[in-house]
Amino acid sequence: MVARRRCFVRSLALILPLSTYFFPARRLTAQISVTPDGGSATVPLNSTEKSVSFTLYTGVSETQTWHVTPTCSGVITGCWSPNGYDFTFYQATGVTIKYSTPTAGSGTIQLTASRMGVTDAGWYNVTVDGTVPEIRLLQPVGDVGVEFPTIQLAWCDNNSLNAGSRWIRLNGVDKTSSFNYVAGGPPDCVVKA
Repeated sequence: MVARRRCFVRSLALILPLSTYFFPARRLTAQISVTPDGGSATVPLNSTEKSVSFTLYTGVSETQTWHVTPTCSGVITGCWSPNGYDFTFYQATGVTIKYSTPTAGSGTIQLTASRMGVTDAGWYNVTVDGTVPEIRLLQPVGDVGVEFPTIQLAWCDNNSLNAGSRWIRLNGVDKTSSFNYVAGGPPDCVVKA
């Protein structure tokens, strides 16, 4: 009986080191890729709640939690994450960052992800277009002898403005709802940007 136990103990002593050699414990590593790296966006002046989207990718087949930090520079202000700053996900997830553009120029939105001392960052180069739109009266021309003339205005911009943000005032009274908006503009309207 003693001989069998020694043989079994010797077998375990040999099997345990070999099993760790052939079947090493899985190492838990933190790795992350934040993209894009140098994406671009062009937005109009005075925009609030604009957004860009980043992708966090670990490539690891397990759920991990990463902390993100958005950073604005240049003319870009107010960078923030509407979904919080800690993201728990499996392999990949998207992160939306919102921002404002109070002045024309350029800037950068950077998103840094960090966990266990490992970090990576992605960024967008943002151009804030300050091209001023042009508006002119097309109809009526000359003296008007009609009580309710049809007024036609031409609005020419660089296609970066939202039609819903336009307004028309006559003698200080908002008359925007009295006008129909037709896309295209006059034939001589040239995109300026």
